[in-house]
Amino acid sequence: MTKSFTLIEIIISVLLFSLTVLAVFTLQKNSLHLLDGFERNMNKKWLLSLVSSDNKLGLESKNKYLDDLLKDYKVEDGLRQEFKKYKLVCKYKELQKRKFSGDDTDGASQELKFIIGETSVSIKGKAYLSYIRLGVE
Repeated sequence: MTKSFTLIEIIISVLLFSLTVLAVFTLQKNSLHLLDGFERNMNKKWLLSLVSSDNKLGLESKNKYLDDLLKDYKVEDGLRQEFKKYKLVCKYKELQKRKFSGDDTDGASQELKFIIGETSVSIKGKAYLSYIRLGVE
């Protein structure tokens, strides 16, 4: 009599192999989804740092191309050409304006104005990021 596997043993082994492959593909899909979300988040932070580094952009409603924000940085020409395609639409909305007045140490009257505003940035018609800015006059 020859030794061989029974049909039930083969079915169980194929089932276990299939479940293992399915688990690996599910983990890979979740990893790619997390990596994509991480990349989008990094892109938003990068764009936020560029927009907020421009003192005037974000404190007024204005349109600007992405390559204009990179004029002070060394960027490859091919990449700069790619950035010329992206138009940033910045919309500024003043939320609050507060005045504080008081006397300084010399007895002279001083007044400070704080302006709180919201800037929203959209690219290609889609809202991309929104943040709060504080201005002092």
